[in-house]
Amino acid sequence: MREIEDMARAFIAPANVVIVAVSPANADIATSDGVRIAREVDPNLERTVGVLTKLDLMDRGTDARDVLEGVHWFPYDRVRVVHAVS
Repeated sequence: MREIEDMARAFIAPANVVIVAVSPANADIATSDGVRIAREVDPNLERTVGVLTKLDLMDRGTDARDVLEGVHWFPYDRVRVVHAVS
C-alpha cells in the first residue's frame, strides 16, 4: 500500500499537475486516501478537483450537502458529482 501511495504522490507532486480526487459519497470522505494525499501535496486545494460518486448509494437519512456546498473538504466550485443512471 505504501508503494502505491508513493507512486501516486510522485505523479501529483509537480505544480503543473491538476489533481482529481475521487471519493464515493457512500464512504467517509474524512478517511479517503485520495483526498488525504491530495491535501498533502496541495494543502490549499488550488489545483485539486473533488469528484463525488455513488450519491445514489448513500444510506437513508444521510446526505453530502456539506461537501457539495463547500462547507467541508473542497471549495464549492471545485466539487463535481458523477451520477450514472442505469
